[in-house]
Amino acid sequence: MNHKQLLEAHNEYLNKIDTKTTDYDDWHKRRYHGLGGSDIGTVLGLNKYKSVYQLWLEKTCRAEPTKMNNKMYFGHVLESTIADEFAKATGYKVRVSNKHYKAKYEPWLIGNIDRLITISDKEKAILECKNCSNNSSFNDGYIYREGSFYHGAKCTRDSVPLTYYCQCQHYMYITGIHKCFLACLIDGSDFRIYEIVYNLNDVQQIVSKATYFWFNNVIADAEPSKILTDFDNTTDRVQSQCLDNNNEIIAKNLIAEYIGVSAEIKKMEKHQEEIKTNLLKLVNTDVKEVCDNQSNVLFTITSQCRHNFDKEKFKKEHADLYPQYIKESYTKPSISIKGM
Repeated sequence: MNHKQLLEAHNEYLNKIDTKTTDYDDWHKRRYHGLGGSDIGTVLGLNKYKSVYQLWLEKTCRAEPTKMNNKMYFGHVLESTIADEFAKATGYKVRVSNKHYKAKYEPWLIGNIDRLITISDKEKAILECKNCSNNSSFNDGYIYREGSFYHGAKCTRDSVPLTYYCQCQHYMYITGIHKCFLACLIDGSDFRIYEIVYNLNDVQQIVSKATYFWFNNVIADAEPSKILTDFDNTTDRVQSQCLDNNNEIIAKNLIAEYIGVSAEIKKMEKHQEEIKTNLLKLVNTDVKEVCDNQSNVLFTITSQCRHNFDKEKFKKEHADLYPQYIKESYTKPSISIKGM
């Protein structure tokens, strides 16, 4: 379908949905009008708490939206506290935004942001607040320690849980505000702030997958049989599998062995680098090879000049051309050990 046909199909669906949800307040009804920020991770197969099938049941009015549990409740309660701490740390003005946003060209992509930030008279930003756990899922951001913030590594897709990253990209797209901060209170005491950089390539993937789900599953009323995709370019993967008791024991033993081997490898690699450093201290680094008294080469010293393509600069200066040069590729399945 072309864009006009998509809009017509979307509007027709909204008219049907409104007749089915008359008992809901406006906020609940709007959740049926499209895919919000909290839905994006599910659509992409990143949400371990909800399957794409469950989301389909909710969007087609076959099931009630997930009821608020303790985790969701305290996340909502602490949202204002997290926002206040962000404002205190950064000096930015932060306020509640009651506006219901939707994308200009894809009105089925919707959302309500946690807070709107005023950086200057001409510059705004989005604030997403998270009360969460497991700091192993996070890399350094602006880390709060003893009344001060220490700037860590630049935020990338791997700096925060991918579902948070995609949610922020979604909000930046639908609002047109291409600056977003993610404030996270981790395990009740580790407070971090991340600046999420707008990424056109990632946004295009999000829009594409979300649009596919909305029209091919929700509006078409076709049950999704499996997760559409993982965001890291693996496809057609079911969400999870539970092992039987025997295989669980085998898996845990293998994981323990893997962790032990990894620790030894890191130790040996560190020792290896220390040896190289000590060798370099013995000679002038502007020589190419080092010999013994019989002119036998003991080791060589090389330096490399690399010419790297500046992808980010190209995307910024040629945003209209960049999508034409994107080539999707898929890797074979790999394992990421989570521990026990």
